[in-house]
Amino acid sequence: MTTYQEDPQALAPGASPTHPPSAPQSPQVPTAARPKFSLNGAALQSRWDAAWDHAQRWVLEQRDDAALLIPASLYLCVVGALMFDSVGIAIALGITVLLARLGPNISADTMLSLYRAQPIAPRQGAALRSAIALLSERAGLSSQPAIAIIPSMAIGVFSVGRHPRTAILLTEGLLRRFSLREIVAIAAHEIAHIKAGDLPTFSLGDAMTRFAQLLSYAGGILFVIGAAVWLLGETLLNWWPIALLILAPFLNSQLQLSLSRQREYNADRLAATLLGDPTQVVSVALAMEPDFGSPLDDFRLPVPQRRNPIPSPIRAHIAGAERAERLRAAENNPLMQPLTVADEPLVSLVGVGPIEMRPRDRWPGLWF
Repeated sequence: MTTYQEDPQALAPGASPTHPPSAPQSPQVPTAARPKFSLNGAALQSRWDAAWDHAQRWVLEQRDDAALLIPASLYLCVVGALMFDSVGIAIALGITVLLARLGPNISADTMLSLYRAQPIAPRQGAALRSAIALLSERAGLSSQPAIAIIPSMAIGVFSVGRHPRTAILLTEGLLRRFSLREIVAIAAHEIAHIKAGDLPTFSLGDAMTRFAQLLSYAGGILFVIGAAVWLLGETLLNWWPIALLILAPFLNSQLQLSLSRQREYNADRLAATLLGDPTQVVSVALAMEPDFGSPLDDFRLPVPQRRNPIPSPIRAHIAGAERAERLRAAENNPLMQPLTVADEPLVSLVGVGPIEMRPRDRWPGLWF
């Protein structure tokens, strides 16, 4: 039996149990000064000011996507130019556009299918469902995310989809390691990502990882062909683009691991607000140290990738101790009424054997 108790003394001024305070905002990014144009009429000047402010907001909202796409586009253009000259550059730009359009829009159902995630049955996980419903209401989401379990003993959790159709995916290993109270705190962090609109960027980054794996395979095939031709005394292939293709997973990992970590700090702060208790988030942060993998993983066959069950862009998670320290330092973080969760038996994928749940490479280039 799960109970939720609210302590009126812990309620921040101006907050309410079902209407959360505003989500923590990222630090203000310096913006360019508005160009001064002398327009005839107050109406024209007002439209110009509104258009400039809208453009600045769009750049700030899309900066993470741009941080992924611009370096990837330059890389593809270099490879394309070395292989096919101007035609290769045109192909590279076309691929960039496809990634930008399709990557952020991968549906939650597609991700559930790729990870073989099983939605929990209506009769299961009543306590977890209730907690996530309340957290979603506090976050102001129009619909609560679905819950699904990945049949793997790896430790991992992430959210997929695009609001309002989203889902939180938890591995069996995570359910067995953490208590319900801790899992609710983990879910609050994922709901904070959904509220902040981070999921399309995560989806784009994961699509780029799959594409980088394809490029690596293409580079490997061309290397074998080039080696065979070289042994026959011919030198028909350019080795530079082949080397760049083989390096694609490594370069992609370095790019995504260097992404801004501010979204993680913001998600922790909003999770603490929704739970009404920063100590829960601190405890989970200290217990879930991220696994960045090894650079050698990006060259291992049959799948060049980091051995980690969560999508690649989320591996930018910072060390747990640093997350905990940042959260402790946020003394002015507004809190809602504390949410108290009593433990009860959790969902388990009964009938899935231990061999099936052993972490390993799976099609199409996933590891869980």
